[in-house]
Amino acid sequence: MTPPARLSLAIVICTFHREALLAQALASVAAQTPAPDLDVSVIVVDNSDEETAAETVARAAGGSPFPMRWLAAHPANIATARNAGVEAAGDAGWIAFVDDDQILLPGWLGAVADGLRRFPHDAFFGAVEARFEAPDRAGPAARQLFARRLDAPAGADLYAMGGAKTRGLALATNNSVFRRAALPGDEAPFHPDFGHGGGEDYDLICRIERRGARFGWLPQARAQEFVPADRCDPAYLRRR
Repeated sequence: MTPPARLSLAIVICTFHREALLAQALASVAAQTPAPDLDVSVIVVDNSDEETAAETVARAAGGSPFPMRWLAAHPANIATARNAGVEAAGDAGWIAFVDDDQILLPGWLGAVADGLRRFPHDAFFGAVEARFEAPDRAGPAARQLFARRLDAPAGADLYAMGGAKTRGLALATNNSVFRRAALPGDEAPFHPDFGHGGGEDYDLICRIERRGARFGWLPQARAQEFVPADRCDPAYLRRR
């Protein structure tokens, strides 16, 4: 029997002056059990002018079973940083996006590897659990905004927009995996016009859905996201 072809996954983490949280994120990646037939690399894109994350990445790389590298992206713009990560991923067949304030829970990589093998989708979205700095300040609106939950099996189809839009689920790049070939090849994946106000990821998701990309749910690819206390304030939630 011919063994399955190896898959390649580049995990892109964009960061901006959050070294302590980044260290936790990288430790959670390094703690993942390597998956057979899946080559994994980690790219940290430092979007700060001071390039303060280089030392954090160097320390994490020393104890990681997966290669980790640091690169700088200027100016400070999250779309610019994400585009730099995509470019640095080279010929990796799949690109995962993890936020620097997230940690991957045990079994994340195994769930991703299983999803890439089993399902035909062009992008996958995993579950996100909020890790509140001040749980007593987190009301229903904050608990809904900072989590991604869906009572559906692995491989269930997801939709970002239109009449079929998946109810109660916001699709974004935090804890996501994209087929490289599904990203635009004729333009930058992320538009810098959205890079300061947000929405660059939802814009991309909608554009590739219009082109026919399919999205799938991976409930066991779980991540926790740190939520500072001030993000639970009603004024912040209204702005979001």
